[in-house]
Amino acid sequence: MARRNTLRLTAALFLLALPIAIGQAERVKAAPDVPTYALVNARIVPVSSRPIPSGTLVLRDGKIAAIGPNVDPPGDAIVMDADGWTLYPGFVDAHSALGMPGPPTLPQDNAARARAIQARQRAGEPTPGLTPQLEAVSSYTADRDALQAARNAGVTAAAIVPPFGVFKGQSAIVTLRDGLLTDQVVRGQWAQHLGFQRLRGEYPGTLMGAMASIRQHYLDAQWYDAAWTRYREQPASTDRPAYDEALQALRNSAGGDQPVVFTAWTENEILRALKLADELGLDMIISGAVEGWRAADALRAADQPVLVSLDLRPRSGPVGFGGGLATSPIDDPTSEDVADAEANAGRLYAAGVTVAFTGTDLDDSADYLDNFRAAVGAGLSRDGALRALTITPAEILGVDDVLGSLEVGKAANVVAVEGEIFDAEARVKAVWVDGARYDADDEGDRGGRQARGDDADDADDDADEEAPSRAERERRAPYGPLGGEVPVTAVRHGTIMTAVNGTISNGTVLIENGTITAVGPDAQVAIPAGAREIDATGMWVTPGLLDAHSHMSIEGGGNEGVNSVTPEVRIIDVINHRDDAIFRALAGGVTTINVLHGSANAIGGQNAILKMRWGKSADELLFDDVARGVKFALGENPTRASRPATPGVDRRYPGTRMGVEFLLRKSFADAREYQAEWDEYEEARARGGDPLAPRRDLRLEALSEIVSGDIQVHAHSYRADEILMLLRVAEDFGFRIKTLQHVLEGYKVADEIAAHGAGASTFTDFWGYKMEAWDAIPYNMAIMHERGVTVSVNSDSDERVRRMYIEAAKAVKYGGLPEQEALQMVTLNAANHFGIDDRVGSIEVGKDGDLAIFTAHPFVGNTRVQYTLIEGQIYFDRSQVETTEDALSALTPEAPAGGGEGGIQQDVDSPNARIAEWTPPTLPPAVRAALLPASYGDVAEPMLTDDTTPIAIVGGRILTMTGAPIERGTIVVQGGRITAVGEDVRVPDDAQVIDATGMTVSPGMINAGTSVGLSEIGAVSETNDTREIEEINSHVKASVAIHPDSEMIPIARANGVTTAIAAPAGGLIQGQSALIDMAGWTGPEVVARSPLAMHIDFPEIGGGGGGPGGGGGGPQTQEAVDEQLATLRDWMHRARAHAGALAAGLIAPTEQTYTLDALVPVVMGELPVVLDTSSEDGIKAALAFLEEFQLTGILAGTRDVWKVVDEIAEAGVPVILGPIQAQPGEGDPYDSIFVAAKLLHDAGVQFAFRTGGASAARNLPDHAALGVAFGLPRDAAWHALTRGAAEILGVGDLYGSVEEGMIANLVVSEGDLLDIPTQVKHVLIRGQEVSIETHHTRLWEQYGGRPRP
Repeated sequence: MARRNTLRLTAALFLLALPIAIGQAERVKAAPDVPTYALVNARIVPVSSRPIPSGTLVLRDGKIAAIGPNVDPPGDAIVMDADGWTLYPGFVDAHSALGMPGPPTLPQDNAARARAIQARQRAGEPTPGLTPQLEAVSSYTADRDALQAARNAGVTAAAIVPPFGVFKGQSAIVTLRDGLLTDQVVRGQWAQHLGFQRLRGEYPGTLMGAMASIRQHYLDAQWYDAAWTRYREQPASTDRPAYDEALQALRNSAGGDQPVVFTAWTENEILRALKLADELGLDMIISGAVEGWRAADALRAADQPVLVSLDLRPRSGPVGFGGGLATSPIDDPTSEDVADAEANAGRLYAAGVTVAFTGTDLDDSADYLDNFRAAVGAGLSRDGALRALTITPAEILGVDDVLGSLEVGKAANVVAVEGEIFDAEARVKAVWVDGARYDADDEGDRGGRQARGDDADDADDDADEEAPSRAERERRAPYGPLGGEVPVTAVRHGTIMTAVNGTISNGTVLIENGTITAVGPDAQVAIPAGAREIDATGMWVTPGLLDAHSHMSIEGGGNEGVNSVTPEVRIIDVINHRDDAIFRALAGGVTTINVLHGSANAIGGQNAILKMRWGKSADELLFDDVARGVKFALGENPTRASRPATPGVDRRYPGTRMGVEFLLRKSFADAREYQAEWDEYEEARARGGDPLAPRRDLRLEALSEIVSGDIQVHAHSYRADEILMLLRVAEDFGFRIKTLQHVLEGYKVADEIAAHGAGASTFTDFWGYKMEAWDAIPYNMAIMHERGVTVSVNSDSDERVRRMYIEAAKAVKYGGLPEQEALQMVTLNAANHFGIDDRVGSIEVGKDGDLAIFTAHPFVGNTRVQYTLIEGQIYFDRSQVETTEDALSALTPEAPAGGGEGGIQQDVDSPNARIAEWTPPTLPPAVRAALLPASYGDVAEPMLTDDTTPIAIVGGRILTMTGAPIERGTIVVQGGRITAVGEDVRVPDDAQVIDATGMTVSPGMINAGTSVGLSEIGAVSETNDTREIEEINSHVKASVAIHPDSEMIPIARANGVTTAIAAPAGGLIQGQSALIDMAGWTGPEVVARSPLAMHIDFPEIGGGGGGPGGGGGGPQTQEAVDEQLATLRDWMHRARAHAGALAAGLIAPTEQTYTLDALVPVVMGELPVVLDTSSEDGIKAALAFLEEFQLTGILAGTRDVWKVVDEIAEAGVPVILGPIQAQPGEGDPYDSIFVAAKLLHDAGVQFAFRTGGASAARNLPDHAALGVAFGLPRDAAWHALTRGAAEILGVGDLYGSVEEGMIANLVVSEGDLLDIPTQVKHVLIRGQEVSIETHHTRLWEQYGGRPRP
């Protein structure tokens, strides 16, 4: 039986080898039935020898029969006069999708797509894109038009390649004749083709998953080969392995007997492919390689050829959690990007890399030769370029004995070009393929340069001009180390916060060869001659900050989320060192980050710890010699509990916290069994045996290393119960959790965490965004710290990472931790979490010279980072960065393009241009009363209590907002208003006295954009009333939906925010906002004015203003913007007409005209309209819209405000600015958001601040403080928070200042609230002292007093 099985296997293997044998036979088979040609008087370029100025080429029986200057045409030949033609070898495209099917199509609908995938999986069908067994020959479909298009470009032979996936399949080399493919195959199964194209809806869905899948497939193929080899050698004692079609197809390439062609476009993709080749022993060829020039050294060292695509569009790898499915062309490449793409081949060739051209991914074959000439024009030698079209690809394909040059005996593949191939006007006139002649189409339409986009429309040209150039981007984010690398750096005369040994005034830190060698007072540290000195006089020096939880610089997706357990995937494989977030983090003093897999899996992927060496390669960012870690996730994220079940689709297990616990236990039990199998194998070898090694399973291997402690666990966790569950599971399996990430309810089980030995890395005050974050409190870090847990603060955000020092300051504010312990939460403790506290995290001798240097104490409001050093090298120096103000000073004002104003194009032929000027009518009192009734929800002034007990605030420093502060003043309040204020005010005998000695008294702050009272828990739809479903919602009023018992209200006022806009956010015209005070028994008592303003989400492309509800108009198409703008205009015109009809008595306000009724005060200029817009074009268009309709307008947005300050100032329109805690636009200066307030102030523009959303409303002063740090005068910031906001909102007679008659909204704080640690002690709203107890303080008191177990 064993012999019979062996014979069957041998027969099967013989059949599998047949295609190769057939392919080899085709190479020597003459093409039948083709005439003999003699091409005379031609210039002939054989490539393999010198050109022949005038000669004859004879083609007979599909081969070259004769070539030379003195060859006589044979008598049976068709003689063609080739005078004026140049004959070249037929071009060989070494990577073509000619005749190949397109990528598999899946439904766009998520549910339908999931059903299709699961149906295929149940049927046992292979996963498209994981098909190494797929052969190009079997997939080929003849396409005469595509064949002719290729021949028109001179291509006569190609390696045809299945185009899709990670494992695309195997190529075949064919000639491009019409007819049966079997007559054209030169070689079958030439190479195995791989790529980084991810799969949608199944594994691998990310770039790191693709890397892991490639590793696992090749490890499986190697084991498969060993298993079959063992079986053939020892059939009696060996079990027959299961036959696997995919692994069988990989055996040759796994053993190095078949090349692997890897499609890799960018520098990082190329380096990843080479890394895999080195790991797995693959004979790899890179294809695509538009950024090959960046990796030229690595490619030369690999000593492998490169197939350079003539699709010269610059490309970029997708960065972020979504990550896309593949590297794609850049929408708006800079001129430098285009020039580099064109020079790419020449640079590689000059570096000694073997280069062949392909047409991979070219949309139009007509671009083939144009782009070839562009490469020559950019520096590639003519000889190298011609060889790259001909003999070099033939050599790479191993068919240079039949293709690639004009030599007797080779295939009669010839290109006849009118002129020389290098001439811009040269044309392919004819080609011969295996001796068969094909005349080229010559219709004059030669396509349009795909690379440079020379024929792009004006809109694209404008976009290209507006995109920041590479030079601009590098000025705004200069690569380090700045000033070059130096061996010795001394930071002198600064205040040094060591994070372990207190603070040193007038101190010096000496760094030699990357390591701190001395720390101390200036007089005690000797500076070596030649050292670079940084004068830190007046500055504060801290250790470089660490972020213990980041997702920046991940390329190709951060959540490999199809499977619940994926510890085999590795962030370290997919770092994109060009992510601007790295530089922006450096500008915030951050020098080290922990980049984690996402939280979609119960057991996710492995992390990467990076030093922020901006400008270095991905490998050079990696923190050396550090323990590996795996991201776990508990709670709602991995169970996907918030997602409804989809009919016909199996949900991924687990779906509950119970299931998560079981999955963890089962995973580690499986890992134990796997490790036991390997232990048994090693024991057998130790006894002298020769057993077959078990199959390596990278997933189980990683799980086993977790159990053994070789891989650490960093676990996303929120609730106390799930935290305890994980600690128990870990202890049951004998390992420890290294860190709990986020750990929002860690304060409830702090003692258990400490006993287990886990660290805790948490948010400071990020809460309320979903149910399991409801009990997140800012006192969490203080309670855990007090109970012995090592606590760090993390960002989990490319935005928060820019201000980690602000987050650390909140540990002082909430819980009263000493400054050094608070600083440790973004330095030493984070280092401890990853076992690198012996290297970084404090300023001590022997540690890395990583420093952040601030202009002031890192916890005060007016501080910013001036320098960031890594190992003594300067990677951020604000003086060497093009800041926003630098960029503005270099600008030359330009006139608006197209005769329009700011992005609204004035079309004189449009019917709108013929609408007559409009004069607002006078509405009769009766009509006005009917139109604007004093109905429920309409409030003109706040309700005040006529109490008889006055309140006196005495002894405080009073910020009046009307003049200079009163240093030791008194305020008397009665009846809800301020009745007296000054230095010599008499305190009524019966007054309740608040002693404010040593404290600051200010007007309550006004948050000019929130959803407080309308939204409670972000992810729980039942608690959200912000977004109505219609497009036009002018009639809806926020005031009627205010929830007076919202927990957001006391939490906001506890930090001094006493008044806010509560604004709707759904639709185009979003509805009417209300001004609310942060106290009241009922909705009407809370509301101070309604309607306050009409809100419009102004149409724009690439918005993201972050409106009051946290939304804002996202990117749209121009068509959608035009359509929405037309709709908006139409409603304004209709409202004007409606106002006229009302004034004339033609109609009366009714419930049937409510939408138009609500817009009448807008078009009459009586009700302000807030236009939410953040893009430059959007802001300009909004200003033009306000002018067109003569509206009382307010702009709301942040991102591009810096670009249009002058236009805003000229228009005289105020701005609601925020959120300030937001990311700049791509390529913008790093401080463009932070400095916007200063720019508006300098230009004389009125502005206020907003936070957006509800849960973050209390952080309003933090936003203003960032403005102060970047140049806004402190008194101007206070004005914008109080009186300025009130004036913009039309309530300046009621709010915003401390003077007689004003509403008594007052805050008493221990210091200036623009300094983050400052605590609020008393709050008065409408003259009544209100409690500053909150949901958070109650939990703090409850769990802070929990008895120790």
